[in-house]
Amino acid sequence: MKKLFTVLMLLLAGAVTVSAGNLFPDPGIRQKQKWSLPEGFRITADASRPGDNMMMAERSDSAKYTVARYYLKLKPGAYKLTLEARSENLKGSMAACAEFHSRDGKYLDGGIYPGKGHSPKWTEISGEFQVPENAASVTVGLYLWRASTGRAWFRNIRIEPITQTSVYLLVPAQPNIIREGGNELIFGAFHSTPGLKLNSVVEFFAGGKKAAEFTAPVKGERISGVMNLPATKQGMFKVTMRDADGKTVDVTKIPAQVLPASFKAPANASVLDRRGRLRVNGRKFFPLGLFMNHYDARFLKNDHNLLPKDLEIIGKSPFNCIMPYDALRWKEGEIVGRTTTREQIRGIMDLCSKNGIKVIFSVMDVVQKKPWWTNYGGAGGEKEALEKIIGDFKDHPALLAWYTFDEAPLSQRDYQRGRCRLINRLDPWHPTWMVHCNPARNSAMLGGVANVYGTDPYPINRGSADTNHQNALIAWTELTMNICRVPRGGALWNCPQIYNDGHYKAAGDKVKDHHLYQYPTEQEMRSMVLMQLIMGVKGMIMYSYFDLFSGPEGRKEFDRRWPEICRVAKLVSELGDYVLGDEDGCRFTWKQTAGTVKAASFKADDGREAVLISASGPGTSGAELELPGRWASRYGRTVRNARGVWVFHGKNMDGDVLFRIR
Repeated sequence: MKKLFTVLMLLLAGAVTVSAGNLFPDPGIRQKQKWSLPEGFRITADASRPGDNMMMAERSDSAKYTVARYYLKLKPGAYKLTLEARSENLKGSMAACAEFHSRDGKYLDGGIYPGKGHSPKWTEISGEFQVPENAASVTVGLYLWRASTGRAWFRNIRIEPITQTSVYLLVPAQPNIIREGGNELIFGAFHSTPGLKLNSVVEFFAGGKKAAEFTAPVKGERISGVMNLPATKQGMFKVTMRDADGKTVDVTKIPAQVLPASFKAPANASVLDRRGRLRVNGRKFFPLGLFMNHYDARFLKNDHNLLPKDLEIIGKSPFNCIMPYDALRWKEGEIVGRTTTREQIRGIMDLCSKNGIKVIFSVMDVVQKKPWWTNYGGAGGEKEALEKIIGDFKDHPALLAWYTFDEAPLSQRDYQRGRCRLINRLDPWHPTWMVHCNPARNSAMLGGVANVYGTDPYPINRGSADTNHQNALIAWTELTMNICRVPRGGALWNCPQIYNDGHYKAAGDKVKDHHLYQYPTEQEMRSMVLMQLIMGVKGMIMYSYFDLFSGPEGRKEFDRRWPEICRVAKLVSELGDYVLGDEDGCRFTWKQTAGTVKAASFKADDGREAVLISASGPGTSGAELELPGRWASRYGRTVRNARGVWVFHGKNMDGDVLFRIR
């Protein structure tokens, strides 16, 4: 998707400039010479629309992956892309995309809009995107989803300008445990029109009566101010954004509860502080976890452990929490069927506590369209099921957070905000966590769907160590941090890759291609976690434990790779004290001398200091750091030269940690 074709620079010069109405200049696919058509694509007549054409995509080899592209120019701002598509003998999905490139051809950002899978009748594919201010061209792509085979036709392409706004509470992050008295508040405030000057009025209502108010300009997509809030169970923030002419552009209401200053938090409380750091029972906690799923068919078909044994194994490792997709199916024996009782689930949570493991409890599947999840405890629908589930487990000592949102589209924003508010009301003392993929400039539209944000950039798939890189990981992490960034932090828990992508892309009848996919090496995993710590991540849930058993090797993969993963996790656990420290790390000067390198310093509360370095790859990388005092390199990639400068040399995805000698 993000790889530029060699024709890009030629086409940029001839990109079509468009204006009002449908902004896509070739909705009927008549301008054949304007399209870049790789292997597997051709333009055919649309018999139902005389004069118009269709784009046909055909693929028989699932390993091939090509995209038909059209290049145009659009002003910075928000747009909606829609088109029609149908398929024949399709295994997989149809898709469209929008990508943005700078004047020198560099990929900036993009959005992916998958269809619903095989559809012999015309169906709509749509998506919204934000053109960055520095974009010189926009690419619209039509294609078959990766690893899909069959035929598809696309037609009737439209691009229309839209306006997007998003206002949401960032500090305090959990809206139902605010304390009475003076509160410094921070709201996220996004508007899709670049450079628009905005002002805001923030009001607080207690029991329906206005109790406090402040006005503030919108700066850096944030609204900040101080309010003296009274204790109330029925509170409401009302945030009004206006443009320079005084026109209202957004009104958002956010329910809240303000507690008396003397209110005592429950013993198992998990609370996010002003910098997005988690505190469990009042103490700082860096979530270091694993995705789990003992309900996964690929896992079950191979030799594997029963859940209690896995909890024992994880309890002896550096990991301190898990995110089980299947928590609502938990029981002592093999997890089969769809009936599990409250007592059985709490029994497994007791085992988690016994092994020193916290649980991020998944309710992402408890949605109306999945009645086999919403019937928990005899519930009759989504809301009642959530009320029963949260009521049954919110007091358990093992509970850390609720997982509510897994790679859902922007179109679900309001629905997911409603779920988050419901869960926050039912359990104010444990935050909700979301993970999204393919973040973009307008991902701030997802603000308010959770209390903690995350993304899952998985850079290792095909290729080799000599071609792997973290460019997408860096971009995705930065774009997700844009949603939640606050001074000196942000509530961001990311998902480092520890699995082989071939377990998904080359499974079943495609297993013959599994050798084309890579297992992340220890060096690559270490580089990934260092990069994300440098960029401000405050928690990591690695994907995934169950995939260590689900591949062609079965248990042999776990035996071979688990020690490597634990060594990487041990490093993250060690660095957690530094990343969560109250004071900033030492100031130092540094410069990148080769490749893409990032570096940052951190200081633990007991005075220990560390400098983290990570290279994106591929190829060689280098940096020079001028550091005060004496330091020692953990992995030997950084050496002090005769001038007293620390010189980092990396190869491909790489990294190092320098610890200050006291």
